[in-house]
Amino acid sequence: RTKDKMRAAQRRGLHVGGRPAFGYTLVDGRLVADAAAAEVVRCIFDEYVTGGGGALRVAALLNERGWTGPNAKPWDKARVLAVVRNPVYTGRLRTADGDIVEGRQDAIVTLAVWEAAQDILAGQSRPRSGRRNAEYLLANLLRCGACGGAYTPHSSRGRGGKRYRRYCCATRTKRGKDACAGGALPAGEIEGFVIERLREATQGGA
Repeated sequence: RTKDKMRAAQRRGLHVGGRPAFGYTLVDGRLVADAAAAEVVRCIFDEYVTGGGGALRVAALLNERGWTGPNAKPWDKARVLAVVRNPVYTGRLRTADGDIVEGRQDAIVTLAVWEAAQDILAGQSRPRSGRRNAEYLLANLLRCGACGGAYTPHSSRGRGGKRYRRYCCATRTKRGKDACAGGALPAGEIEGFVIERLREATQGGA
């Protein structure tokens, strides 16, 4: 079957179908590193592993330098992380079954650098639930007045361990302040404001 043949080809280290990962071109069915794009990939890993600012800061740096990403689009957090997670840059491939096998392309970064990036990712990851977050009453309901993007829940801890809840523009979170000027909203205040307006509306209609 076709799928079985594709899996077998992948396990032999061959690129099968789809657009090549950023940093590579396809020549006679083989992935070949593109010199200019490969330099961007190395910069991404170097800044992500040693810069300490995370994917958003890396995306902002790339955009400041005028380096475009896949499909000539600006870099954002998601595109940077897609590069960081991909084992193709170590000369390997991830198969349709999720296994990582040796590929036939040249590596752009070393395995040690890629593994360091994965360690950082693992430290940042948090368990997620598909259920609605009951702590944030307005999750998936707020929109940014500046860009129209969604406002998503965030939290942080200040001095003494005090926890702060807020809603932040997803566009600004992913692409930085140059992409959207929308500021963060204190969760307690905006939730209280909405609840009070709803209470006034229901009482007025009684």
